Amino acid sequence: QVKTVLNVLHDFEERIQESEQSRQIGAWRKDHPWRRETVKGALMVMYSCVASYCHPQMLLTHVDNPITAKVIHHDSSSCQSVVQVTDAVKTIKDLEDFQFAPKATLTALSW
Repeated sequence: QVKTVLNVLHDFEERIQESEQSRQIGAWRKDHPWRRETVKGALMVMYSCVASYCHPQMLLTHVDNPITAKVIHHDSSSCQSVVQVTDAVKTIKDLEDFQFAPKATLTALSW
């Protein structure tokens, strides 16, 4: 079952990649970059759920590759979302007393 789920996730990622290369999706991606990040976030959750629910022996055979490799891949490319949000906040000229609540959490992360 684990192998089947991992194969389905792999196929899904390949189809997403193929569609991103099409002209229509490429234009859509430029207009809505947050949607791509949402898909990557969902994929990270799916891979981590596979690890959480996997039988220990099956986990050991798949934890390095593809599970952890995929989570790291999507996490590193999804870090761009945090940067985009931060940059958007920085562009606001009058922040007055605004306190960015997740700042402590974000600065404590060790990516």
